[in-house]
Formats: sequence, C-alpha cells, structure tokens
Amino acid sequence: MESFLEDIIISLGKGEDIKISGFGTFKSIHQNARNGRNPKTGEKVKIPARAVPRFKISKKFTEEIR
Repeated sequence: MESFLEDIIISLGKGEDIKISGFGTFKSIHQNARNGRNPKTGEKVKIPARAVPRFKISKKFTEEIR
C-alpha cells in the first residue's frame, strides 16, 4: 500500500492524472496566487500559486455505496 501511495504522489508531482477504474481519479490542480488574511492578526497575506491534489470518486463507486 505504501508503494502504491508513493507512486501516486510521484505521478501527481509530475502533473500526471491517475485513474483507477471503478474507484476514482487523482488529479493535480493548479491553484492561482491569491490574497488571504491571517486569522490571528487580521494582517493581509499573499498566498503563492501551487499545485493541489484532488480526488474525484467514480460514478460506479458512488452508486455501489448507495
């Protein structure tokens, strides 16, 4: 399992999508830079652009759960 998860992390780092038939798809989404706020101080903070992992469950898996 650890090897499998490591392969997913490496592939997402390269910008590749991973589709597991009947389960779902892992994707790396680019998130633009934006302004945020420090909740403690209220100070404005610049949040840099970054890649964010996302998982979308397959329709077949969702139907089986219901």
